[in-house]
Amino acid sequence: MCLEHPINLVTAVPRTCAIRQALEAWGRQQPAVPLLVAQPGRTQAEEVRCWHGQSVRRQGEVEYSDGRGALEEVRFVVVHASQLAHQQTQTYASGQAKEAEAVADHVTRVQARWLACLPDAEAAVAE
Repeated sequence: MCLEHPINLVTAVPRTCAIRQALEAWGRQQPAVPLLVAQPGRTQAEEVRCWHGQSVRRQGEVEYSDGRGALEEVRFVVVHASQLAHQQTQTYASGQAKEAEAVADHVTRVQARWLACLPDAEAAVAE
């Protein structure tokens, strides 16, 4: 679709894609990747955010909308992913904290509930 309609697509290619494995192997062989973009931080206290990478053209399997397949030259911008590591770490930590809070809240509610007999306990488990 990107080739049929001249558009660009930005994505993290799934690990199962052979093209990703080839690009990862190619990236490890490069001595240094040039600076692609440098943006100022969102606040004055935040440091400049830099993305290093390189434009690469590779043959890739392409399936057109009419169902035919072909090998086409596709342009990839390979970006070193450590720039996202900080953001992913923060997101993961925040998600873990929210989940731990939800579990603690549930445990508190369960422990606060007194059951008089076995039928009450079975009803609570079913609930």
